[in-house]
Amino acid sequence: SRCAFAADLDGWVFGTVASNGLHKPVLFLWSPVTGCDDACQAAQRRHLAVSNSARPHLIDHTLLGFAHFDFTDHAVEFEPMLHLTGWVQSTNGAAALASVRAELGAFENTYLRPEPR
Repeated sequence: SRCAFAADLDGWVFGTVASNGLHKPVLFLWSPVTGCDDACQAAQRRHLAVSNSARPHLIDHTLLGFAHFDFTDHAVEFEPMLHLTGWVQSTNGAAALASVRAELGAFENTYLRPEPR
């Protein structure tokens, strides 16, 4: 396989990963779900299947106070419509992105650069 691990930043699982699973370490970072329609429920079922296939090397973490675009550069750009519509929640975009970088860095250090034994 080409990838040592996978990281999903507030996205839904599609394609062969959804049907075959992911037998590699995986990090899911989420914003809190406020309402879940049929499409959301289907995505949650796919996520659960992938999560089960990745155990025990799974980190599934919801970042409270985040919204979907807080995981992107939109968190630090002047995007008043994203704030008004709730797609960006963070009042400090730089701190939000620093949190995401820290989570990704810790995960990468665990699975790509483990401590010498």
